Amino acid sequence: MIELSKPQMNFSPTHFSNAVLSDSPLPFLFSLSKENNLQIFFQKLGKDIHLYIIDEKGSLFYQCHHNTSFQQLLTSYATFLEILYNKGILNTELSIKYYELHSTDNYHYQVSPITPPQTFTWDYFNIRITGEIYDTGMDTVYTLYCNDLEFFSIDENEDIFKSVAQHIYSLRQNNEKYPIHVTKIDVPMQALGVDNYTQLQSIHFLRYKQAMELRLNSAE
Repeated sequence: MIELSKPQMNFSPTHFSNAVLSDSPLPFLFSLSKENNLQIFFQKLGKDIHLYIIDEKGSLFYQCHHNTSFQQLLTSYATFLEILYNKGILNTELSIKYYELHSTDNYHYQVSPITPPQTFTWDYFNIRITGEIYDTGMDTVYTLYCNDLEFFSIDENEDIFKSVAQHIYSLRQNNEKYPIHVTKIDVPMQALGVDNYTQLQSIHFLRYKQAMELRLNSAE
């Protein structure tokens, strides 16, 4: 899966032999991939939701989400991606499609289209992350925003991710600790792992979103 998730210079279709990943939905999902198409697949298995995204160049993003609802997860990614593309950060001609992934007997799969919600139907927080890299090193100095409230570190030992997480939990009923999702990221391209903007693709932003959410959701 690591090889499949690597960024690519150009769109490259991926094909699997019949003996490879026969018990996985990946061969089926990659058979649906198209250039300049961003495809998001949700698969509900028990209490978990498996998320597969194949981006516009054929790179794979995967994450298993726990302790969350289907609606919350769909809203989170739809919000994040719509902001990303409406701002023209990446190719605005991309087609973004959402699907629910279903499994049948003998590891056969099918998908059904999903229309993302137009309004927020859960206790939505606008979580925005900005960052700067200074000449003294390559560490990113972050500022986090929760709705209109700004969090920034004035002490290098202060964990602003923990501060934001505690603030969000305090606003929830009974301090519930279901996952926090990032809405928008605005960091230097070097923090995303590229040297120039022409190298950017969706996988870079999705990976960064995942890393920042890990820091928020692991804060105690």
